[in-house]
Amino acid sequence: MKPAISSSSSGETNLYFLRESGFVASAVLAKVNVNGVEIAKLGVKENVVHTVSGKYKIKVTGAGIGGIGMGSDSISGIGDGKNYFYLISVKQGLFSTEWVINETTESGFKSH
Repeated sequence: MKPAISSSSSGETNLYFLRESGFVASAVLAKVNVNGVEIAKLGVKENVVHTVSGKYKIKVTGAGIGGIGMGSDSISGIGDGKNYFYLISVKQGLFSTEWVINETTESGFKSH
C-alpha cells in the first residue's frame, strides 16, 4: 500500500521512495540512505517516506550478502517544501547488476 501524499506547511520536503518490481535481484533488499543515514531496506513493491529540510543526498545500495558486488546509485537535491518521488529499480548489464534511482512525478509514483 502506497503512503498518503501530503504537502508540508512547515517548509520541510517529503521524499517518497518506491522499489519497483522485477525478477532481477528480487531477493536483495534495496538499502536507502539519506544524508548518510539508513532510512529503509526495501523489498519489491515496498515504499517509504522520509522528511528532510535543506540539502539532501540519496544513495541506494544492496543490503546483505546478496548485495555485494552490485553497483550503487545516488542523487542529490535541495529541500524546498515540495514533494519529490523516486523509483528504485535494478538494471542488469551483460556482466553487472546495479541499482538505479529515477525521479518521477506524483502520478508516475501512484501508477506503479
